Amino acid sequence: LSGIVLKNNMFDENNAYNWGGAVRSRSSDAIIRDNTFINNYADRGGAYYSEQTEALIQNNFFSNNHANNFGGALVLAYKDFQLINNVIVNNSALQRGGAIYFVYVDDALTVNNTIANNWSRRGGAFYNGLVNHRSYNDIIYGNEVLPLGDLYRGNQYFIWSVQSDISFNYSNLQGGIDDFFIYNGITFLGELTGCIDSIPQFINPSDGAGNIFDGINSNWNLKSISPCINAGTTQTIGSLLSSLDFAGNSRIFDNALDIGAYESQYGLPVITRQPLNQVACVGDTVILIIETQFQSYYQWQKDGKDIPGATANELNTDSITQVADGNYQCIVSNSFGSVASVPVYVVARSAPEITIQPEDTWAVEGERTILSANSTGTPPIHYQWFKETMELPGKRYPELWIFDTGPNIEGEYHCQVSNACGSVTTDTVKLYLAPQICMVTVDTASGNNLVVWEKNSSAPVESYNIYRESIVAGEYDLIGNIAADDLSVFEDTLADPFAQGYIYKITALDPDGSESDINLCKPHKTIHLLTSINTEEYSIQCDWDQYYGFDYGTYIIYRAVKGNSLDSIHAISSSFNTWIDRTSAENVDYVYRIAARRLEDCYPTGNTKAGSGPYSHSMSNIDDNRLQTTGKMDIKSIRSLLIFPNPADDHATIRFPNPDHSDYQLIIRDLSGKTVLRMSKITEDQVVIYRGNLKAGYYSVEIIGEKVYRGKMIVE
Repeated sequence: LSGIVLKNNMFDENNAYNWGGAVRSRSSDAIIRDNTFINNYADRGGAYYSEQTEALIQNNFFSNNHANNFGGALVLAYKDFQLINNVIVNNSALQRGGAIYFVYVDDALTVNNTIANNWSRRGGAFYNGLVNHRSYNDIIYGNEVLPLGDLYRGNQYFIWSVQSDISFNYSNLQGGIDDFFIYNGITFLGELTGCIDSIPQFINPSDGAGNIFDGINSNWNLKSISPCINAGTTQTIGSLLSSLDFAGNSRIFDNALDIGAYESQYGLPVITRQPLNQVACVGDTVILIIETQFQSYYQWQKDGKDIPGATANELNTDSITQVADGNYQCIVSNSFGSVASVPVYVVARSAPEITIQPEDTWAVEGERTILSANSTGTPPIHYQWFKETMELPGKRYPELWIFDTGPNIEGEYHCQVSNACGSVTTDTVKLYLAPQICMVTVDTASGNNLVVWEKNSSAPVESYNIYRESIVAGEYDLIGNIAADDLSVFEDTLADPFAQGYIYKITALDPDGSESDINLCKPHKTIHLLTSINTEEYSIQCDWDQYYGFDYGTYIIYRAVKGNSLDSIHAISSSFNTWIDRTSAENVDYVYRIAARRLEDCYPTGNTKAGSGPYSHSMSNIDDNRLQTTGKMDIKSIRSLLIFPNPADDHATIRFPNPDHSDYQLIIRDLSGKTVLRMSKITEDQVVIYRGNLKAGYYSVEIIGEKVYRGKMIVE
């Protein structure tokens, strides 16, 4: 016949004992278009057998056909043909040409065919017997031969003779010429132009080669990531291209042509789910997810640089650390190009870690106390202080400030530090009141200094250390230790209250031997009294240095005739430290004492004894006009000195009667009774002294020799 046309037919499960399981053609020309050939069988040409027929075979589907000899799907012999937009998959031939067997053809043209997963013993896809073959944009992939002996070769292509003129142009040819077999081992002389060798990335191909696998229900369309997309050519074959592909879609999409029977219609990747910002804790698992409409390639980036191996749509980071902090983005690509996801950030927050622990603290009653803690971790970090198990309202800072420390604040403290990743607790520390001296006074019985304190702290104290200032200002010597159970009074038997005033401090020792800071104890200084006589009007002047250690507003002045009990004779504001007794009688030896009245009595505790308190006054030494210095001479022999200028700044002149140039001694004392300047062998009637190291203050001056001269000097 001439000009036969087969179109839109289904050829299924047909059998021919000899040629062409479904169709055998010997027409002068034929058009075979839009037909389906499946599950057909013949000895030669499992589906279609063409002999001496010029044929256009276009947009047909050949699958799971079988030939017992050769041409699993098609046998094309003796006439030229064009094979365009066909899908030829999972066909088998026991001997030659799993998909196509062609022989003695001058011009065989294959354009945009998908020829995959076919099987034979020779030429898994093609068996070429003296055929001039030009291939454009074909997928020839996944075809196989049985590996049995030297003749069973050419997974994709078996060439009987090198006399054939063969060329492949922009086709996806698995293995390239390495998968070609030329009979008798002659070198292939054909041309390969623009071809690739890449997995086609079919959407759902069959599981293997040959008709034992289901190619009918597979999907041979291309994924959006297929290397075949936009990899074809229109050069020299433009007139042969149909306007539609095998599926009826536009044959040219995105201004380019695909390899194979299908023209993909995807375009650039479409992101359907963007990644989200992630804020996690160190040790957590963080997952960034992106989803696309069709399959794509993924490359995650951190801070603009590719992350090696991060090529899935999920970026999974186990046990995250702060090294993972940064900005992330996923570059999504397919064969049409690439797009970037929205940028997101990952922050690995760290749980709090204590860097500064609070410490056991001795506090000063009435003053500010601070307990400190600090930590690292991701902000915001929250602090909450506790006393024992009780939460302290408003105490939410690294430092716990206690503004008016009192006995009620003693106890155990800790701070809970937390953020979004967890919480930690500081060490539990103890806060106790440091011991304070209540009063330093002079024992009226022994004349010794007494240090008195009250045990108003719940601290576990083993004993108390008593300190007295040394000869160096601000430095203290340990002078005694009192057990915690003993009476809280210490008698200093070594100090001489008549000679000077003294400064004391106290500390506590706990069972571990830790001692409170001596600087936390407020110093207490005794009152030192010094008296002098004005012989002209016979009055006695009392001068004393002020007590410090507690608040008071009044000094009480005591007087007695020597040997009798002291009586209170006067009171004076604590703003002053000098007083003249104008009621003293001539030729009477008086003794004096000054006392500072404490607003609240001191109550020592411990193993008490009779007469051990309470104490209300800090007493000075008793001064007896210093008659012991003059050897109890007649009081009228004491004379006054002329001192000028007085007050003095740089120097002063001391003048006294000495017409006989007798030998005298000069003694200058401060208010504590300490001698600060001594000069001997004075034979003139005046002496000039220079300030030198004398501090600003009040001083007593004596010239002692045949007579005694006394005076007062102020240094500014």
